[in-house]
Amino acid sequence: EYMGIGLASAAIGLERGQLGEHLDRLIPPILKCFADQESRVRYYACESLYNVCKVCRGECLVYFNDLFDGLCKLFADVDVEVKNGAQYLDRLIKDIVTECPTLDVGAFIPLLSQRIRVLNPYVRHLLLSWISVLDSVPGV
Repeated sequence: EYMGIGLASAAIGLERGQLGEHLDRLIPPILKCFADQESRVRYYACESLYNVCKVCRGECLVYFNDLFDGLCKLFADVDVEVKNGAQYLDRLIKDIVTECPTLDVGAFIPLLSQRIRVLNPYVRHLLLSWISVLDSVPGV
């Protein structure tokens, strides 16, 4: 559980310009923690990824589909703390997408189409909120 916190601390310690070249060593290991059986690990993974994305901002959009896939899993989580952490991360990712619209929507649509069939009401709410956000971003 502390690996994600350590990775987030490393990301915060790096300067913004240096972080991009290390994202492939930071984001994928944290995303793997989203599937951990311990709810505490999943929560700390949310918190860690939030801190990494907060520092790297638009550079994290390279991993957008993986981030969104992880958010879908976390929004369906049975643990309330994990869902709350996912909501904070979701708001940050939405802010990043709206401030630097470099998102490859064409690559996102197949994932969105796949997830739209999910019956979980929390995931459906997430999907609708993302459709609304993307609709509000000029040029997307």
